[in-house]
Amino acid sequence: KPGQILIMEEKRFFYVAFLSTPYKMGEFIRKMTGFPYNHTAISLSPKMKYLYSFSRHYKNAPFYGGFTKESVLRYRKKDNFARIKICAVPVSEENYQKAKKRLEFFANHSEEHIYNMISAACFPFRKSVRIKKSFTCAEFVLSMLKKYADIPVLKEKDFCSIKELSAVLDIYKIY
Repeated sequence: KPGQILIMEEKRFFYVAFLSTPYKMGEFIRKMTGFPYNHTAISLSPKMKYLYSFSRHYKNAPFYGGFTKESVLRYRKKDNFARIKICAVPVSEENYQKAKKRLEFFANHSEEHIYNMISAACFPFRKSVRIKKSFTCAEFVLSMLKKYADIPVLKEKDFCSIKELSAVLDIYKIY
């Protein structure tokens, strides 16, 4: 109406990245799964300055991992970059703020959280082994989406491979 001020709510998104990491462990995982992506992470920013996930802390230490605050440089090896797929999943402002606080909590308590090696080892059997304060990358991203995004098909899932998660989020693919 004339004279009425229109207030537009800014859209909020989780940017879910599916990556083909350029290291031996990633190559091994891709051979085992037959899927082009072996890692997934989440960002709250469209520029993806930081991505959050559970992964190895160092590329040469495959059994030492936990919550990681990553940059895109993590996925570069010499002059090769990882193949990447990005999905922008809409979330409410309220859930965006809650997710931001949860990620800050993980970052401030990262030493308490470990990579879930047992669950990773059970992946071929389509099993997820829940261990307190422990996730794989797919478990972590799934937990964030189940808690804060409105994607009904994910709400019932206890196990979700990177391939399955990628397929569900394909409708949100932006890159």
